[in-house]
Formats: sequence, C-alpha cells, structure tokens
Amino acid sequence: MRLIRAVTPADVGGIMDLLVAAGDEINGMSSLRPYSDLIEARVERGVASFTSDVSEPGEEVYFFVLEDQHTGAIAGTGAVYAAVGLSEAFYSYRVSTRVFSSRELGVHNLVPTLFLTNDYTGKSEIGSLYVGAAHRGDHAGRLTSLSRLVFIAEHRKRFTDTVFAEMRGFQLPDGTSPFWEGIGRHFFSIPFPAADDMSARGNKLFIAELMPSLPIYVPLLPYSVQDAIGKVHTDTQPALRLLEREGFRYAGYIDIFDGGPTVEIATDDIRAVRDSVVASVRVGDVTGGTEWIVATRQLMDFRAAVASVRIDDDEVTVDAPTADRLQVTDGDTLRCLPLRPPRP
Repeated sequence: MRLIRAVTPADVGGIMDLLVAAGDEINGMSSLRPYSDLIEARVERGVASFTSDVSEPGEEVYFFVLEDQHTGAIAGTGAVYAAVGLSEAFYSYRVSTRVFSSRELGVHNLVPTLFLTNDYTGKSEIGSLYVGAAHRGDHAGRLTSLSRLVFIAEHRKRFTDTVFAEMRGFQLPDGTSPFWEGIGRHFFSIPFPAADDMSARGNKLFIAELMPSLPIYVPLLPYSVQDAIGKVHTDTQPALRLLEREGFRYAGYIDIFDGGPTVEIATDDIRAVRDSVVASVRVGDVTGGTEWIVATRQLMDFRAAVASVRIDDDEVTVDAPTADRLQVTDGDTLRCLPLRPPRP
C-alpha cells in the first residue's frame, strides 16, 4: 500500500537511502542528488513551505514523499515549485526560427535557432519525480505524479497561472548526452554529470557566465545533436505520456543541459483543477467502486492514495483501510480525481 504525503524532517534518511540505491539512474535529474546537506535543505524548505502563510506564489517548494506503508520505506519523491527563478536564475533554450531571405536570389530560408532565455521565471513547476525501481507498478508513478496536481487544485492561490515540467533529455545507453556533447561541453569544458551536479547544488551563476548570449543555429550542429533537441530519455517516456494525457503540451522550450522538452499547461486547464470534486467521507462498502486518487485537503497533513471508492453526489465512500491510510473518518472531506482521464 502506497501513500503520498508531505515531507517531514524524519524523512531525510529514507530519501538518502532511496537516492543512493538509485545510483546512476538519477543522472540528469538535476534537483535530486544523494547529498545529505542538499536533502536536509530541501526537506527543511519543504516543511517551511507547507507551514507558510501565502498570499501569492513565491519561493515555496512543496516536497512530497511516496511511502511504502508495509515497510515504512520512502519509495519515491515529487515536488511543486511555486514560482521558479525569483532568486536563482532559471534558464531554458527557446527553439525559434530566423528568416534569411534574398529576393535577388529567390532564396527564403527558415533556420531553427536556440536562444538562451529566462521566460519561465515566476512560473510554477512540477519536478523532482522519482520512484525507486523496487517500488514501481501498482500505480505508484501515476500517484506520485498526479497527486502534485491534486495538491495544486486544492491550494490554487499558492501557484501561478502556468505550470510547467522539464522532462529528462535523451541519453545514449552509456549515459552520454549528445546535446551536451554538441553544445554545452564546448562552453563549460566539464563533463555533463559535473555541470548537472553543480546545477543541483544551486550554483547556476556559471550558466550565465559561460553560455553564449547569441543564438545558436541548429543546422550547424551535428545531426546527433539536432536529433536530440526536444527528445526525452527512454525512461522518461511514460512520465511524458502521462502529462500529455493530462493536457500538458510542448511549447518550444528545452533544457539547456540535455535538450529535453519542457511541457506546460494553463493551471486552470489542469484536469485536477478543472474536474476534481470535493466530497464528504463515508467509511463503508466500496463494492462496485472505481479507482480514484483521493487526497486530504490540508497542507502539512496532505496525504493522497489510489483507492477503489464510490462517488455519489457529494459523498465519497472509502473502505476502512483507505480511511486509515488517509487518517480520515466519517464527515471529513476529500478531494477526489479519477485515476485516468476519460477516453476521447
């Protein structure tokens, strides 16, 4: 049985164990590293964010853990960043087009280019998604990803009018990033893991100092680099498909390190914001129920799970084990979202 909940100070060791066990699998996930100081700071910031009094989105980071309730182990992580780039610059490449035209020669060429931008500054981001290999299946990834959107729906004023997600970029089986090798390495003179590691630690000044401010002309790049633009890592394809089914779309921005696509959505168009329902709890028989994500409506006590429930008007019937997991009883309220969107 899995449960998503807000992080607590007691989770530092469990998160460290999860990330150490992940090994090289988390390379390219710049917000997650098995460094105790980094994890302690992330947890501390998460706890402060959940307990903060917010009138508008700021630098809050709402950090969640996936808990295996059979063992008590931390099985995964996820986060929502209320507004990025306010104190630490947030960079992306915008994939644009420049026109080169000559009437005399009868030439009109559209040339794709990459511009270094800060266009996502002040926008909300979902990220830090990871589920340990031993804990995958049984909707663990879907719960970890979508519970963040349910949290946004419940606490809408804490987030901006756009939500985006950076997807992990394509890598070769040996871990090489063609995009980095074709662009970043020439300006940074360090391996991809080292640059990504520096970014994870919050040291982003080097990006502005070393990256070219002028546009990069895509046709001048090796084909392997061109092919990697906007292409996701094999392991990230399920996460991308899930977000696309929730309405997220590629908007022409890519990660500056690995070229992975950024997808975005207007916050009020998120299915969880638009279609989730608030219902009063009744603990009872759920025969004939369907699978939903059901979540408590608190901040620090936020908890979410996948459960078979029955929804009737403004009442949700949950069984006793689900009520125990969520720590709710008759008369409490839950925010509920069908596990999967309706088929078109």
